Amino acid sequence: MVDTPLQSEPPAAPRLRWWDMALPIMGGVAMLALFSLGVAVFAFGSGNSDVIRGLANHLQSKDEAYLLNMGIMAALYLPPMGVMFRIARRRGLDFFHSVPMRVAGWAFAGGIAYAAVFELVQDGLISSGIVSFTPSPGELLLIPHNILQLALGLLVAAVIGPFVEEFYFRGLLLSWCRGKMSLALATLINAGLFGIVHFYFLQHPGGAGILVTLAIAAFGALNVWWVVRTGSLWPAFASHAAYNGAGLILMFLFPG
Repeated sequence: MVDTPLQSEPPAAPRLRWWDMALPIMGGVAMLALFSLGVAVFAFGSGNSDVIRGLANHLQSKDEAYLLNMGIMAALYLPPMGVMFRIARRRGLDFFHSVPMRVAGWAFAGGIAYAAVFELVQDGLISSGIVSFTPSPGELLLIPHNILQLALGLLVAAVIGPFVEEFYFRGLLLSWCRGKMSLALATLINAGLFGIVHFYFLQHPGGAGILVTLAIAAFGALNVWWVVRTGSLWPAFASHAAYNGAGLILMFLFPG
């Protein structure tokens, strides 16, 4: 298959509307609200105020909580994914054109390389005292402690999560932006929002949070390039899956 040339012009006749950007987010929010309501109703019905406290303890226990945490993450990802598939089908959009295996392979290798370079840069900055980095409680809960947890983590954090995020950011959002502005501005907005919504600047106030946010934004811009270059989300997904997977494996091998 011949590589698709760089598409500097926006797609013809964009069919997405602003509410198509909001609906997937609303799907995730609705699932979170249902989960919270279910816990509250169960606690109220049982007449035991310790139910919520017990659930919180389970969520913070590395021995008991990994399955529960990953299950919650997957549950929050699935409604937006369903909404996005419905939007794409109704709008007649196909983001998943086939690409040569070598292209997907290069994207996958690029994701691993990006994770390795970022880790080296971050470690160098920490060693030199330029930034300090202490994992947040939420990040500590992502560390797998055995092979089964690693497999589950890879499924959720390196397959389901990247697929949903690429579908939204480099699929729906990028297509909508490119119909309204230049590719450069669309890339800047896409990458900036991608970095911001991970909220590392809140989890790690100061230089560390800014560093990670900028690194994620730059990674988002790289995946925009893959989508524009190939006309498909598969290379961006491969890159994202490799990046997340490499990070999770590093946490498993070197939990310190």
